[in-house]
Amino acid sequence: MTDGRLDSSILRQLLIALAMITIMLLRPRGLWPSPEHGKSLAKTTKV
Repeated sequence: MTDGRLDSSILRQLLIALAMITIMLLRPRGLWPSPEHGKSLAKTTKV
């Protein structure tokens, strides 16, 4: 297919895949994790 050379489109797909894997390993809960649902209730009910 590429005769042993890295085509620019293949290289771009490889870099995107590596970036996605890195993000998933470093941020397993997501880039913007949702707040914990029980934390706000636990603070107000402990009196």
